[in-house]
Amino acid sequence: MNAPFQPDTTSLDLLKVGTKARVAAIDWAALEESEACRLRHFGFDEGVTVEPLHLGPFGRDPMEVSPDEEIVRAVQAQTGSAEVFGAPFWTDAALFTDAGIPAILFGPRGDGAHAAVEWVELASVERCRDLYVAVAAEFCR
Repeated sequence: MNAPFQPDTTSLDLLKVGTKARVAAIDWAALEESEACRLRHFGFDEGVTVEPLHLGPFGRDPMEVSPDEEIVRAVQAQTGSAEVFGAPFWTDAALFTDAGIPAILFGPRGDGAHAAVEWVELASVERCRDLYVAVAAEFCR
């Protein structure tokens, strides 16, 4: 939902619990098919009024982990890459960071997460397996 901001508008992610708002625009083309399908299933469309009653999987706070955390450094050491970047979706990893346990997202290459057709590259699954074992071994020293 990366629509340009207009006066008196906000992102649904920033809408406070108990505040009613009308959905002004949804950039359907910018969404993955599975995400668009899920939003339509729940009745999201332009012009509807929404009121978040609680924070759930669609409205959780973003997670952030310092690049100085041991888990980040361990993965960087094993991959040989210092690259750190965010993801535009919520995952269970945020539950760990909310509990004070540093967590990262690192998985195989693929596409179609949670869609009817979901796939990963086998070579990247094997690479992830090797990385998970190496990082776990480093943590267990």
